Amino acid sequence: MILERRPWLFRKQLIIFEKLKEAIERSKIKLVLYLFWLNIGSCPPEYEKKDLMHAIGSTFGGVLQSEIKGDDCRLKVQLDIQKPLRRGIFISAGN
Repeated sequence: MILERRPWLFRKQLIIFEKLKEAIERSKIKLVLYLFWLNIGSCPPEYEKKDLMHAIGSTFGGVLQSEIKGDDCRLKVQLDIQKPLRRGIFISAGN
């Protein structure tokens, strides 16, 4: 259950859990990429939801999975946790 409900935060700090495939020394463990769900929230009406989600996901390296429930949208992406998170992005409305 812990791995299924990840990522976990404690006092605003990310706690990373990853199942190891084999025994390995702790100093040799490299945690670089991690799966995250990005909550887009309510999509603006002037955008096609799937196009908007693709545009947002591509700025994070691509979409692994997406969900649309009513007006709410969310994306599953894999992020490099050694880089700072983006606080926001700008999406052009086209014309």
